[in-house]
Amino acid sequence: MTMEKKRKVGENMGRNSPGKNRRDVISLVYAYIIYLIMLIMLIVMVIAKWESRQMDKNVDLDEGEECSKVVRKMRFDCHPENGASELSCIARRCCWDPPIAQHNEAYEEIQVPYCFYPQNWHLYQYERMNETSGEFEGELKNIASSFYKKDIQVVGMRATKIDRNILRVRLENRDNPRYEPIWPIINTYRKKSSNNDSDYEFHVNKMKPGFQVRRKWKKNLIFDSLSAGGFIFSDQFLQISTLLPSHNIYGLGEHRNSLKLDTNWQIFTLFNKDQPPTEHANLYGSHPFYMIVEESGACHGVLFLNSNAMDIILQPTPGLTFRSIGGIFDIFFFLGPTPHDVLRQYSSIIGKPFMPPYWSLGFHLCRLGYGSLEKTRQVWNRTRAADIPFDTQWNDLDYMKNSNDFTYDDDKFKGLPEFVQEIHGVGMHYIPLIDAGISASEGNNTYPPYDEGVHQDIFIKDFYTNAPFIGKVWNRVSTVWPDFTHPNISQYWYIMMNNMHGQFEYDGVWIDMNEPSNFYNGHINGCIQNTFDNPPYQPNVVGNLLATKTLCMNAKHFGGLHYNVHNTYCMGEAVANYRAIIKIRRRRPFIVSRATWIGQGHYSAHWTGDVYSSCGNRLIL
Repeated sequence: MTMEKKRKVGENMGRNSPGKNRRDVISLVYAYIIYLIMLIMLIVMVIAKWESRQMDKNVDLDEGEECSKVVRKMRFDCHPENGASELSCIARRCCWDPPIAQHNEAYEEIQVPYCFYPQNWHLYQYERMNETSGEFEGELKNIASSFYKKDIQVVGMRATKIDRNILRVRLENRDNPRYEPIWPIINTYRKKSSNNDSDYEFHVNKMKPGFQVRRKWKKNLIFDSLSAGGFIFSDQFLQISTLLPSHNIYGLGEHRNSLKLDTNWQIFTLFNKDQPPTEHANLYGSHPFYMIVEESGACHGVLFLNSNAMDIILQPTPGLTFRSIGGIFDIFFFLGPTPHDVLRQYSSIIGKPFMPPYWSLGFHLCRLGYGSLEKTRQVWNRTRAADIPFDTQWNDLDYMKNSNDFTYDDDKFKGLPEFVQEIHGVGMHYIPLIDAGISASEGNNTYPPYDEGVHQDIFIKDFYTNAPFIGKVWNRVSTVWPDFTHPNISQYWYIMMNNMHGQFEYDGVWIDMNEPSNFYNGHINGCIQNTFDNPPYQPNVVGNLLATKTLCMNAKHFGGLHYNVHNTYCMGEAVANYRAIIKIRRRRPFIVSRATWIGQGHYSAHWTGDVYSSCGNRLIL
C-alpha cells in the first residue's frame, strides 16, 4: 500500500472513531428528548383546551369576547393559589391576561389577577325554583367540574325572612348534610308579620347561579353575586363573590388594621391563631361579619356563618370574595338602616353581650413575671399606696404549680388563699389565669384534671389511635386538650373549677391559649399527610400550614374534626366557664378570653393578647 493510501485510510478511521460515534448518538438522543417534550406539551395544551370546551358544553361562551368585556377592577381571581400560568388558567375555563411588560407597576402594586373569570362562567344552573310569600326555595344542579374536585352535585338554596330587616340565605348540600357550627345558638324566632313588610327584595336569575339583595326603597344594592363570577361549592372549597355598594366597609375581625378597611386587593384570613397582633396576619379571633355605609348613608351588615378556615378578599370594584374550606353558605343580611340598628339586629341573632359585674368595669392590674406571692403583694400594696383607683388584682401563669391548671405553687405562692381573702377584705377582687391545655405527664392518680378527664373520656382524640391527642404548651412534658363539644364537659369543668375555688376564692377567670395554641405544629413530629391538613386550597394563614402552633386538623372532637371545630373551640371553653362560675359563685360571671368567635360576647369579654408596649400597639382594632 502506498503512503497516500495509508494516509487516507487513517483519516477514515479517525472519522469513524468510537468517541465520535458516541457523541453523535448522544446528540440524537437529546434531540429526540426535546422533540418528545415539545410534543407532550402540545398534546397537554390540546387536551386542556378540549377539556375546557367539554366542561363548558352547557355554556355558550365566546372566550375572547367574554374576557374582553371584563374591565380590570371587575376581575375576580380564578387562580388564587400560587403558580398561575396560562395553561392552568385555561384549564379552569378562565381568562388569562398578564402584564404586557415584564414589570408592570400597575399590576404589581394593586395585585390585579392575571387569571380571572369571564362574564358567563358558571358551574351550576337552576333546576327548580319556587318563590312564595317573599321567600325563595330552589335547587342548583352542577353542570361542570371545578378544579377543586368533589363538587356538590345538587345545591339546595333557601332564602328565609327572619323579620322585615333580616334575611337569611342558605346554600347547602341537598343530598348529604355538611358541618355547621354548634355555636352560636342562632335565635331566628320572631312573631309572624305581614308577608309584604320586608325592607329588602330578593332576586335570582334562571340563567345563572347567584342572587341579589336590594333595599325596597330606591332599589339600593346590598349584595350581588349574579354580577360577580366564581361561585364554587366543592367538598373543601366554597367560594362566592359579590359586588359591594360602596368602599365604606368595616369589620372582618380579628385583624390589626384601620377601622375602615382598604378595598384595594386586601386579603383577610380568619383562622384563630396564637399570633401577637401584626398586620397581614390571622390573629386570635374569627368574626366573618362586615358592615357597610352605603353612598346614601344607610348601613347594612352581612354575616357569613361558617367556622372553617377562610379568606375574605376585598377589591376595588368594590367587591368581596368569600372563600372557605368547609361547611356551607349560611348568610345573614341585616338591613339597618343605622349602625345601631345593624348591631342590634346582629346581636338579636347571635346573642346579646353579657352584663358584666359592676366591679369589673374598674382598673385591673397584672403582668407575667411577678414570680411569687411576695412580689404580687408588693405591687398590690404599692399601687394602692399611690392612690391609684384599683379594683382587681390578677395573676398570670406563674402562680401555678408546674404550669398546671387548677393548682397553685404552694412554695412561691404560699399563702395565696389568705391573700385573696385580704383582697376581698378591702372590697377588691381577684382573677387567675386558666390555660386550655391539661398536663398529661403527671404521676398516676396525682393530678385530678387529667385523671378525671381520662375517666370521663372528654379529651380531644388522635385520629389514628383514638387516644388523647398529645401536644405541648407550658406543662413540663406534654399536654392534652379538653373537648368542649363533649356532652360530659360541663360537669367535668364544673368539678375542676369548684375544686380550685375551694383552694382560693377567685372572682372571675382569664382564659388563655384557647385558639387552641400548641408549641408543636400538631404532634411533636408534625401531622401525618392527610386531606384535612393539606386541603386543595390553603388559606393565607401564618406559617402556611393549618396546624402551625395548633392541633392536627384531623384530631377528633365529639362534635366533629378539628378542621371544622377549630375556630369555635374558644367559644366552647367560654360557655363551660360561664356555666361553672354561675353555679359556683351564684353571681354574674366575669370571663375574659384571648380567642373569640361569633357570639362569644354573650359569655365572655376579650383581651388583646400579647401586644407590645408601644404607642402603635395601643391602636389595635
